[in-house]
Amino acid sequence: MISDPTLFSPDLTNDRLNVIACLLLDARYSALNDASTELDDRYTQGCLAFGRQRQAIIRAWNNKSYPWLAVSHGGTDLIFRIGTVMIRFFTDDSTRPKKSPVLIPTQAESAQLSIFEPNDTEVVLWRFIVEPAFNDDEGDSVCFIGINAFNEILCRWKYEDSVSVLHSIDNTTPPAKELKPASILPKTENDALVQEQNNVQR
Repeated sequence: MISDPTLFSPDLTNDRLNVIACLLLDARYSALNDASTELDDRYTQGCLAFGRQRQAIIRAWNNKSYPWLAVSHGGTDLIFRIGTVMIRFFTDDSTRPKKSPVLIPTQAESAQLSIFEPNDTEVVLWRFIVEPAFNDDEGDSVCFIGINAFNEILCRWKYEDSVSVLHSIDNTTPPAKELKPASILPKTENDALVQEQNNVQR
């Protein structure tokens, strides 16, 4: 399966997809953290997470945080654009979506699709899919999929959360240095008084 969305549209760069994925994940984690009381369940958590994800995208657009981001429809069924590409987001399974709206275009999407002839090699629907983790040891993931007119997934991109690791730029390992043993002396009454004064000043 093709994993590079830029093959379908140059607007769908990795950096831009990463931005949206981070917005969705940050809003979700914040919501789940706040909705963790004894009065919350999956329904309240899901509603809060969706609402905050929607607002995160709208706010980023209102603040003009990213010149390539626009909101086409700000309703509950939010539609936003990366460049010229129309997109929606869901919480689902990115390989086998179970929610029918993932595969059903909105009225606005349908109006755009009506100008094209059905083609099994063209992506007609773009979706960000947030996939909840199976257990507490894993994190939630975000995928970006492109679907053709026959509900076939042609493109699947996955957000990869990377951590920068400092490393040497060559194969040379610096020699180890031998350190002198730390000197340990008993504290005097004067040392204790100085320490107490330092603690008060902090």
